[in-house]
Amino acid sequence: MESRGWCSWLLSLWLIRTDGLFLGASPASRASAELQRRLIDGYARSGVQREKPEIDRLVAQLASASVRFDRRALDGELWCVAWMSGPRPRWSVGRAQQVAGQRYDLTRGAATNYAELFGRALSIVADADLCEADARVLRCPKDFELQVSSARILLGPSISLGVPIRGRGVARLLYADARVRLFVSPSESQSQWEANGLIIAQVPARALFGEGWEQPAALRRP
Repeated sequence: MESRGWCSWLLSLWLIRTDGLFLGASPASRASAELQRRLIDGYARSGVQREKPEIDRLVAQLASASVRFDRRALDGELWCVAWMSGPRPRWSVGRAQQVAGQRYDLTRGAATNYAELFGRALSIVADADLCEADARVLRCPKDFELQVSSARILLGPSISLGVPIRGRGVARLLYADARVRLFVSPSESQSQWEANGLIIAQVPARALFGEGWEQPAALRRP
């Protein structure tokens, strides 16, 4: 009896900690899985706005979840914007399926903003130094400071033109796991890339476009 009791306890603990596979998953994990599904489905149909009330509800739920920050959520891969609310950023061209996103690599202390204006024939890239605003903050919302160091417009794969984008920005991470990241540009941000008050939901590019998706040449490391 005692052995079976320990087995039941361990099984229940495993179910609670398993990320979204069983009913024991946390409300935030379930909401994250649902939000990613709706974002990917909506992006494929160019119709995220059709599900706006439900997406708004899931975003609000996750933003208020105060989850523990996991550094693995800033993994150095490109995450693409699948939904946004607030002032239109400078990189947005208003198309439902524009490829735009960010690559945050906290280990390297680097961030890259990437946006395709006319597919890969015309894109813009901005590089920044990245650091935690306060390493003592262990839960979301968590602020990151970015100092934009360079930016360039790319014409096709080989022609690069420098553009004068500089300045300091603050990115506030509201939620992050392996499926979804939520950011807001707070009022103290001085970024020229995004306006204050912009909220974005990102999903990994490979989840959005499929495993056959190839990373843009501008984001490939030497």
